[in-house]
Amino acid sequence: MNNTLFEVRDFDYFQFGNTYTGSLEQFRYRIVPKDETLIVSLWHGEQCFERAEIQKTREFPLSPDGLKQAVAYMERQYRCRCTDDE
Repeated sequence: MNNTLFEVRDFDYFQFGNTYTGSLEQFRYRIVPKDETLIVSLWHGEQCFERAEIQKTREFPLSPDGLKQAVAYMERQYRCRCTDDE
């Protein structure tokens, strides 16, 4: 996906059932395909998903548009968090 803050795999990656994790500074995210949804989990800090306190979770359709919506949501959450810290 181009022109985003986050480097996220193409839709095919998720369509085949793969989980993706990443980070931007202290902002961490995990995208998991399950049934017909993409589950996005967000948290801050150094901890891995299994040890972190997950701050937000949201579901999107398992589709190319759903993935775009998920990435847009992540960007909004990242920008809000950055603004809150200033």
